[in-house]
Order: sequence, then structure tokens, then C-alpha cells
Amino acid sequence: MLETCTHSTFNNLTDRKFTIYHGSDQPLETELIEVGDLVETNRQEMFAIYFRVPDGVIPAQGSYKLVNSELGELILLLVPVIHDESIIYEAVFNRLKKKKPTA
Repeated sequence: MLETCTHSTFNNLTDRKFTIYHGSDQPLETELIEVGDLVETNRQEMFAIYFRVPDGVIPAQGSYKLVNSELGELILLLVPVIHDESIIYEAVFNRLKKKKPTA
């Protein structure tokens, strides 16, 4: 599933709701607030996505199941970071590009 989650996939989901299952009885509803710039080299592509943390939640770094009505279910490593004077979750994508077949 994650291999199909591209920079443009997440760009199309900005401001959409996600549910984060974080180990408590109550999942968190959050929204994707930003997709960082895509950085590409010959071998890899990198970008980050950012989720708003609900007020009163003290986020912990960890791998969490996220569910979105359009994207489905995925598991991401989420890291709390300070951004625009609030705490948000960040997930970083850094992956090798698929090799193009040689002729």
C-alpha cells in the first residue's frame, strides 16, 4: 500500500480527515494539513506529510494505523514536531525509485 502513496496522492488529500489508532480506546480524528516539497535525486524521492494533533493530546512517537475514506488503511511512523507554534505529527517518506528497465 505505501508504495502507491506518492507525493501527489497526499497532495490530493490535504485538509482531509484521517483516523489515527494510537492504542487507547478512542481513536484520534486528525487532518492532513500539509505536504512538504518533493525532493528527488537519481536514486530516491523524499517528502514529508503533517497531521494536526487535536487539542489536549500529547503525541508520542510511534507506528500508528491511519485510516482515510479515500486512501484506506496504512501504517506510518509518526513523530511529534513543533510546527507553526503547535505540535503536529510528521511522517517522512524517503524511498528508492524503481529501476527503469534497460533496453
